Amino acid sequence: MKEVSQFRHDLKTYLRNRGVTPTAQRIQIARILFAKPAHFSAEDIYNSVNQLKPRVSKATVYNTLGLFVRKGLIKEVLVDPKGVDYSRYRGATLITPNLKEAELASRISIDDDRDFKKAASNLMKSMPSQTRFMRP
Repeated sequence: MKEVSQFRHDLKTYLRNRGVTPTAQRIQIARILFAKPAHFSAEDIYNSVNQLKPRVSKATVYNTLGLFVRKGLIKEVLVDPKGVDYSRYRGATLITPNLKEAELASRISIDDDRDFKKAASNLMKSMPSQTRFMRP
């Protein structure tokens, strides 16, 4: 139990030293992020943090992750995808396929904005809800 208390104290100090006010919710999110080296999506964090008490809203998770990125505590994962199986990019926050990659993965010929939106919609169905696609 002492290890958990020390880890929590160290997180508070770590957050303060980087200009982040250590609220209960931010400490919960940081505990998940820094417990072990791994890549997490915002959805992973949301689900993990809400197994604990008090509950944390999705907005708080997204806002905290954004704050942690701005303060340099974590980095967003941006992907330049290859192939047709985009499910392997789970956890990415932004996917930037070029036109050929988007057409190949979505199986849609992209000639205009309407085609792009349809292709992006198809690709997003295989990805977590928080993933964004940048127009090729």
